[in-house]
Amino acid sequence: MNTNRIFRNKQTHIATCISLAVTFLICIATNSLAQQKPGRKVPIQLAHSDSMKIPHKKIMEDPTLTTKEPDCEVTGFTITFIPIGGYLSGPYKTSGNKIQGNQLSYLKEFTNMNIKIVFEDIQLKCKGKDSVGGTLFVTSLSE
Repeated sequence: MNTNRIFRNKQTHIATCISLAVTFLICIATNSLAQQKPGRKVPIQLAHSDSMKIPHKKIMEDPTLTTKEPDCEVTGFTITFIPIGGYLSGPYKTSGNKIQGNQLSYLKEFTNMNIKIVFEDIQLKCKGKDSVGGTLFVTSLSE
């Protein structure tokens, strides 16, 4: 009788281990299938410039985020200003592809300082499909 109980406990233990292992494998397989492979990055520019250091005046004249891809456009982004030697301002959520209103006023106010500008959560529409771009770091050079 004691032998049957030990045998039954081992069977239960083995069955439990097998079911946990199968559940684990199913979770791993489901997770790996759910993860999308990252697509190619779409290069994003400020003021139609490939440089990461752009004169302040050029940004004020053309405060537009663009891509080099003809079938992609920027539809929104989050922007943060970090004046070198000053206080962080932002993040500000923006729709469209231009630095707007109060953000431009902020840039005008600090024309005498170099400002790091961080564009995050860049929203793109490529070939009619919405996607999220990466992050762009630019330094606005004082005049």
